Amino acid sequence: MARLTTYLKSRLYQITEWQELDAIYSVSEFGFKLWNWKAQRRFVVVREQVQTKKPAVGRKLIDLPGYAFRVFVTNRNDAALEIRRDYNGRAGVECRIDELKNELAADHFCLRSFFATESAFLAVLFSFNLLRNMNVPFP
Repeated sequence: MARLTTYLKSRLYQITEWQELDAIYSVSEFGFKLWNWKAQRRFVVVREQVQTKKPAVGRKLIDLPGYAFRVFVTNRNDAALEIRRDYNGRAGVECRIDELKNELAADHFCLRSFFATESAFLAVLFSFNLLRNMNVPFP
């Protein structure tokens, strides 16, 4: 996922061509290079029409009434629809990895033996799952 900078937001406003998937979802894509990136990357944008019956899965990234958006950054050449299907299935994983790395310090530890490192990591995962199921806020 990319940080939603002012430049990226302005590029999202410029999208005029959408491929409708159904009555609710549409996809589009564009190439864009953020200031600190060495190369241009491919952005796949999913536009979801906000419904009254169920909450939208995406976020209100830009001020466009009636729509929520998800933006995927990829180096894959698959069709935008395929990117949406694949990335959508694992979108929540990125947040869990970030929580493990930043909130439970599971990023920078390595012990002498592989099995010791694996055991320590499994202990962190166990703690994460325990805290997550108890709905205890992370420090």
